[in-house]
Amino acid sequence: MHYRESMEQAAAYMDAHCREEISAVDLAQRYGYSFYHFCHIFRACIGLSPGKYLRRARLQAAAAELSAGRSVTEVALDYGFDTPGGFAKAFRKEFNTSPSCYRRECAHTSPIFEKGRIAIEPRFESKPAFWAVGCETRPQNEDIDILEHAACWHQQDYSQVDKEDYARIAASDLGEVGLWTHPEETSGQLAYFYGPIVKKENDVPAGMNLLAIPAADYAVFPVEQAAADYAAGDLAALRDHIRDAWKYIYREWFEKSGKELDQSKLSFEFYHGHRVEIWTPVKSIIF
Repeated sequence: MHYRESMEQAAAYMDAHCREEISAVDLAQRYGYSFYHFCHIFRACIGLSPGKYLRRARLQAAAAELSAGRSVTEVALDYGFDTPGGFAKAFRKEFNTSPSCYRRECAHTSPIFEKGRIAIEPRFESKPAFWAVGCETRPQNEDIDILEHAACWHQQDYSQVDKEDYARIAASDLGEVGLWTHPEETSGQLAYFYGPIVKKENDVPAGMNLLAIPAADYAVFPVEQAAADYAAGDLAALRDHIRDAWKYIYREWFEKSGKELDQSKLSFEFYHGHRVEIWTPVKSIIF
């Protein structure tokens, strides 16, 4: 059996038995892996750790029961949460709404998750070329998985940038972008760029680099959990949600949608206040 097939079976098992006490140790034994290898292979194939996948599977199933009219307390206890408060906190973190609100207002909307994974519907938009200025971080490992290392703004070094210069260009309030680029085209060396959008291409403060982002047609994916993550000050959760969205786009959405990535353009994260979106260039958009 191939790794992906066995990991998908493990994920399906968690979906079907999410009310039960399940551990990664038990699953590793069930599918013939050591605990170490099971955890690493599951994350590589499915995109989440076993524990995080199980938690999402439980919350997805719980959301379905809330939409059918069951009480928040009953559902919380059925899905392994000690208190309704703990359930509400986990539910809001995943779905950006409270269980009671979902039960009351979201019963007839489309599912938040599909088969235990994120399901995001994009809008389509054409955007002219623009510029951004920022700093670059180059990883020591050239073979990193950029889907696992998206949203790397926390690693940026702005120590060489004048604070007044940065405040001046950021004051335009056009938002900021984060993206992986290949500044060394011959070597393939990656760099993560992050910084504000600017109106003029010659407005480059000392210590920062100019990046030209060409005009393109985009599929634009909102990261719905971002506002709640910002409000809670949970930047680690924010990075995880952004990375999960990237993985969904490249591992599932392109295959399901039939759209083709425009590899001559750039994909980027867009940040504006508490709003986060992923802009992915696609070919042949029909409005």
